[in-house]
Amino acid sequence: MSCKDQAVKLEPVRFAVLTPGVGTASLEFARDQGLFKKAGIDLQLKYFQGGGNEGNVAIAGGQIDAGNYGPPVYTAIVRGLKIRILAATTKPGHKGSILVARPEIKTVEDLRGKVIATTNKSMSPYQHVQTILRAHGLSERDFVLQPSNGGSGLPLLKSGQVQATLLGELDLSLAVKGGFGHALDTSGKYLKDYQSNFLFGYAPFLEKNPELAKTFIRTFFESRLYARDHFEEFFAYARNKYGKKYDSLTFRKYLQQTQDDLSDGTIDTAAVHNYLRYMVGWGDFQKIEIDTLKDATLFDLRFLPKR
Repeated sequence: MSCKDQAVKLEPVRFAVLTPGVGTASLEFARDQGLFKKAGIDLQLKYFQGGGNEGNVAIAGGQIDAGNYGPPVYTAIVRGLKIRILAATTKPGHKGSILVARPEIKTVEDLRGKVIATTNKSMSPYQHVQTILRAHGLSERDFVLQPSNGGSGLPLLKSGQVQATLLGELDLSLAVKGGFGHALDTSGKYLKDYQSNFLFGYAPFLEKNPELAKTFIRTFFESRLYARDHFEEFFAYARNKYGKKYDSLTFRKYLQQTQDDLSDGTIDTAAVHNYLRYMVGWGDFQKIEIDTLKDATLFDLRFLPKR
């Protein structure tokens, strides 16, 4: 059988992810190594740098079959979009996010009246900024919001256009090395174990293509194991594509730590409901919406690989 004949038989899966970067590297690595083609899947990655809410609009328009992102999954389900959580992509935990500020900002309280770069409501960065500010007696009325998505927080902080933003460990290392930022606090100090990052599927796709969905989910988790088992090759791929601006040892350590944080798909329902309750506190939902939310509306676990 020719390669052309094999290509014709590939089944497309339109998959939503957010900003391309280190977080998408293992999936892109597996795709480029042919794992999905071997499983008979034409993986079509769709990036939404405007965040999960932008992705939800595409799902509602029938442009997406499945995806992987955070709290906007909850928002979509509660607001009636026909998606279901299929698996967790990170373990339960409370690591949280890092609030990073300009050198002249010494404490969180110093941010009163200052400009903070973060996302809009119902998205994880905004929620975690709120968690930190509230822990220090501040509210959203006490700062000026500069909307930011797609990794724009770092350049805004560097230029001095904002006084603080949320950064991951890698970008924090650049801010510290460049002398334009330092860590103020982390939301993980104030949150209990939660789970808020998931693999999800669009219900019409799941109903129409159950075997394809099962194969896709199995291959998704196999792709993570493949990156772990071929770490040196994966490291070179990710560094060439996304990591050249970082110190090599720092980048390697980050990739290794990320591998440790990955989930095998297991969902901790208590951790899920912890985050939903937090979203009520952040003003994303009414309490009654969460109290009446059934697990059958949240989850569809038929497709998880057998362990």
